[in-house]
Amino acid sequence: MRPAWRVSLLEMYTPFGWMELDEANANQVREKLANLESMKWKELIGYRNHFIKVTELCKDAKDHLVAIQQDDIDSVMSIGITQKSRVVGIMEHNILKLLWWDPEHLVCPVDTPNT
Repeated sequence: MRPAWRVSLLEMYTPFGWMELDEANANQVREKLANLESMKWKELIGYRNHFIKVTELCKDAKDHLVAIQQDDIDSVMSIGITQKSRVVGIMEHNILKLLWWDPEHLVCPVDTPNT
């Protein structure tokens, strides 16, 4: 199945709201998602595009899932836009219900080794 996007859950003002998206990043997100539409989910899931268990999300993200009554899920999908920035949503069949813009990779923070 090919990816499709739904925006009904798109959050504007949470700590990960889309109001923080500037024009350059908006163009990057649009371009990335448009390019992914030509692939199949099984082709694009990997290192930069992956599922994240809800238990691994930051407190703000978990709390927000409760607030929008979407806390009955096991995981969210993270789509890598750049090395750091992410789009996060909820998978339903082949549709990713877009939730958050995460420019600083804070929805699911990771420790990176010093290089």
